[in-house]
Amino acid sequence: MTLVSEYVLISPLEGTRLWLQVAAAYRREEYDGEDSSSPVDNAIEACSKALENATKLTPTLKSACHYAMLRIYRDLRYADDDGKAFIEKIAKDGDYKTRQDHITVFDQRLLSQWVRDFINEYNERSEDDEISSKLADKFFLPSLEDAMNEKQSSLQCLGDTLTVMKDYQGAVAYWEWIISECESFYSRTIKFIIYDKEKTISQVFNEIQKLEGNSHEYMQRLVTSHVQLARYYIEAGERLNVSTTDTVDYFESATSQCQMAIKLRPQISRDWKPENVELQQLLKETEKKLAEAKTKAEEEEENEDDEDDDDDDEDDDNNED
Repeated sequence: MTLVSEYVLISPLEGTRLWLQVAAAYRREEYDGEDSSSPVDNAIEACSKALENATKLTPTLKSACHYAMLRIYRDLRYADDDGKAFIEKIAKDGDYKTRQDHITVFDQRLLSQWVRDFINEYNERSEDDEISSKLADKFFLPSLEDAMNEKQSSLQCLGDTLTVMKDYQGAVAYWEWIISECESFYSRTIKFIIYDKEKTISQVFNEIQKLEGNSHEYMQRLVTSHVQLARYYIEAGERLNVSTTDTVDYFESATSQCQMAIKLRPQISRDWKPENVELQQLLKETEKKLAEAKTKAEEEEENEDDEDDDDDDEDDDNNED
């Protein structure tokens, strides 16, 4: 598989972006069994090409390429030897041995967790050649609590990087993972506190109150994730050459995310009205776009029905002749 970037001199950044777009496109294709290589194989190759370009750029872009490849193995491909070689390669770079400053705590947690998931799956499938636990140790895994307690960072997160690279589906998957982590944090923490045999009832109550004291930051992270996800769905729906049906789906998803953020926002603090007004405005604009997309979809459906009727009439006329 070749790309124009291999023949025309373009920047490594543009090359990375193009290859990630190619990988994202192949992810969406279905294998018809006629070609010697499946779309998944092509997506993996495209990710490798993107990573080759990204090595000349910032660590953040390299992490985005790692994410794209790991997501393929997480969703579409079983843990195979090619994936093992990929894991060994990024472990050799040494980017994830310790807490890294160039990516957020959540991002390092995601990448390290997905690598460990790959290793576990590979070892479950392998009868002889298991991956050593020493390889997993090269990927430092921050705790969920550390990720939740991370202060607002100026670092660009993977979700933002993927959007810049125009991998919208990758960005959506990223924020969905962040939301699931945030949602699980409270339930895990409260369950741990309640079932701690060393704590008295009074201590349990105090711990829960302490947790409530930090709820503003925790809930803010969750609200932010829903808003970001809504914006990504909106941006995806506004792209050129997107089918009307997909546009409706995107705006419906964006509307749902806005509604979730609005529902959560008052729980953060009493002084929530200014931000909620902004969210309400975003919801209003999204609902308007959704209504327009639905109207367009209905018009297209009516036109298709009219064309089918015309074809039927023409067939009837031909039969009469």
